[in-house]
Amino acid sequence: MKNNKIQVRYSLLLVLSFFCLASFWACDTDKGAYTEPEYYTALQLMERDEEGRFEEWLKVIAQSDYEGLLGARGKYTVLACENEGVLKYLADQGHSSATGMEKEKINRLVKNHIVMSQYESYAMDQGPMADTTLNGNYLTVMFGDGGFNTMMLNQTSQIVDRDYECSNGVLHVVDMPVSPIVDGGFTTLKKAQRFGILAQAVELTGYDTKLDSFQDEDGKLTSYTIFAEPDEVYIADGIQTVEDLIVKLGAADDYTNPENALNQFVGNHVLTRKLYSNRLKAEMYMTLSKTMVEVNPLEKFFVNPHYDFLDNILEESNYLNVYKMDLQARNAVIHDLEKIHYVFQPTPREFYDDVDDVPEILKYNKNNINHTYFSADEIGRWKGLGYIRFKYQLGSGGYDNDFVACWDARYGWFEYTTKPIVKGKYKVYAKFAENGNKGTFITSIDGIKGEKPAKTGVQSHFMGIYTFKENGSHVIRFEAITGSGLLLDCFIFKPVN
Repeated sequence: MKNNKIQVRYSLLLVLSFFCLASFWACDTDKGAYTEPEYYTALQLMERDEEGRFEEWLKVIAQSDYEGLLGARGKYTVLACENEGVLKYLADQGHSSATGMEKEKINRLVKNHIVMSQYESYAMDQGPMADTTLNGNYLTVMFGDGGFNTMMLNQTSQIVDRDYECSNGVLHVVDMPVSPIVDGGFTTLKKAQRFGILAQAVELTGYDTKLDSFQDEDGKLTSYTIFAEPDEVYIADGIQTVEDLIVKLGAADDYTNPENALNQFVGNHVLTRKLYSNRLKAEMYMTLSKTMVEVNPLEKFFVNPHYDFLDNILEESNYLNVYKMDLQARNAVIHDLEKIHYVFQPTPREFYDDVDDVPEILKYNKNNINHTYFSADEIGRWKGLGYIRFKYQLGSGGYDNDFVACWDARYGWFEYTTKPIVKGKYKVYAKFAENGNKGTFITSIDGIKGEKPAKTGVQSHFMGIYTFKENGSHVIRFEAITGSGLLLDCFIFKPVN
């Protein structure tokens, strides 16, 4: 009887299997032996375009070293150029086809149309995209009068069709190739033509060479933000020529002297970091002339704002033209000013230096990582020696609800370089996570020891009163005496008088 039941069950299984196979083959017959892929690669999409819009661009890609990448796995933002725009670009370069271009130029052009991460159009805000192209530069998004429908890249190429999903990212169509950025800060300023007076002042002071150099004396890549007044701003203030500006400033004729008024004026226009509009924060920044520039991006992007006694910003304060920001150079970004940017020494203000507010650590916060270890070598503002492990850690009560943990710190030390601070006299405090790791540390700033050792595990420690005679950054040092470490939140600088 059991055997009969087994045979019946076995027969039923065979019948069911037959029907499943029959259904599968029927479906396969309906669709054909070859099933089309759900998505094509970016390269396949361009090749299969029914209107043949990308034939000329595909010829350019074929001459490059990146055809394989566009047909391989990845998560890229790919820009495809229409035929007419490609032909016009080649003609402007003196070529009738891509075969006449140098391989290096072709590679640079193609790489400028591949962004390292995938961004649909709805994720693009005005300003630089969140990731770079294969060339290492950011494409800048600008919106014209038509808003979303007139989305421009680097102010030269318009996105005319968008959001084609590919197996290796997303593809957008542009009317013209996005030219690679090859000019330095000064050349870009001069070519813009609207900055004639400032450009002449830059040349007279010798800053033109510096702003067009892509490496500094130590071989490091240069990076600048240039605040620039269009000629119309100078003319509105009665300054028609660079000679008028020199008279206005009372500058002597030794323009390359760092103490010269014109030299100071020009250097005051250049920050020593490349900051796009969406990277400008309420902070003090150092300039080439060692002056400090305060940026306060409230309803306007104020530059060196003037305050009343209630800390309200006064109307005469200077600000950036939000419609003319983020003009890119290879090593700089240029923002238009609405008023003349005279040298101005900001007064000391209370300043919180959040110790984890550096790009290398912020990436953990952006990626929603609760904690992670890093070495002192990874973070430009940190140095360490001995048995110290640094850790980024979320936690309530911090300045931005996060801390840097310094563990296993007995007999070790670490140094932190502050963000730029306006010269003046300050009371300085170190803020910790309350009830965090316990330890005792000798503290110092620029080699001057604090009033007494810092005992961590409490909310804050008064390090002492310090007078900074120059604008700039300072080195804070902690040397461990006892204990296992500390949870460091921020340093607070409170002006005295």
